[in-house]
Amino acid sequence: MVFQVVVPRQLRDFDLGRHRLQFLYQGPNAFNQVNQSSLVDQMKSDAGFATVAGVELTLLDCVRYFHKAAGISGVAQIVKDIGAKASPRLLQKAAGAYENSAVRRLGYLLDSGGTRAPGRCAARVREARQDGTAARSGRQATREGSGAGW
Repeated sequence: MVFQVVVPRQLRDFDLGRHRLQFLYQGPNAFNQVNQSSLVDQMKSDAGFATVAGVELTLLDCVRYFHKAAGISGVAQIVKDIGAKASPRLLQKAAGAYENSAVRRLGYLLDSGGTRAPGRCAARVREARQDGTAARSGRQATREGSGAGW
């Protein structure tokens, strides 16, 4: 079984018995922006407490890194399994730090995934994108007075 962890620095993958721990790099600024205290949970383990992503961050990370998470069909299954547990308010808040493509992809999967209340979550994701408070595309806005290529 492979466990994937999003981390703010590059780490090597390693094996623990029959399990593999795989690290996905996310830039430190983006990592700090996404991992707000209201979007993460605490999980108790034998060694103490560990900070883990909430349902909303898990969904957005899966669609952002779908090429590492068993492809888009695997992500669709994840959205179907845990999408109903997502809070529309927290999903909208978390969407502000993700790319437009990831937010739109999640909205589509929530709409078509057969979750309990997909419309509420997907509508909140769309609202955030339209308000401009979420979903950066990663490209600069068009420049006025520039050539036709812009």
